[in-house]
Amino acid sequence: MKEIRRLDAPREGGLFERARMSAVRSFDITREEFERVQRDRPELIAAEEAGVMLVLPQGNAAWLYYGFSGIDPLRQRFRPLLEKLTAALKPGDAPAGIFLRFTDQPNRSYIEPILADNLLELNVEWMEMDLLELPQAVAARTRQRASTCAPRRRMT
Repeated sequence: MKEIRRLDAPREGGLFERARMSAVRSFDITREEFERVQRDRPELIAAEEAGVMLVLPQGNAAWLYYGFSGIDPLRQRFRPLLEKLTAALKPGDAPAGIFLRFTDQPNRSYIEPILADNLLELNVEWMEMDLLELPQAVAARTRQRASTCAPRRRMT
């Protein structure tokens, strides 16, 4: 007899894993950063059954991360959780504002109206693609570096 694993079985792990594996997410924070916020400023993490949001102050800005189980929970809970998190920020935490690195391209058409309703606007648009090799004209003008697992530098 062949054993089949249930796909809807609850995931093991804590809050970080739940947010990182959410269906609708922009959650590219490292585990170390998450644990530091959870330890030092737990009021900057809002977690519910439907999803997880957190604000991470860095420099003169704060970065917003979210992970929700679906589009409907995102629509229903994004604003209340965002209001809770912004109220928890101290006056000097984010003088430049709150930024979001939008990484959920497949759900973009559903999420952009929610972000716009909450006064978040598109500032810089990035496109990600995989190329087997660079075209000659591009290769001559660019500098390449090896891909690493090291954390990415935050843009401000």
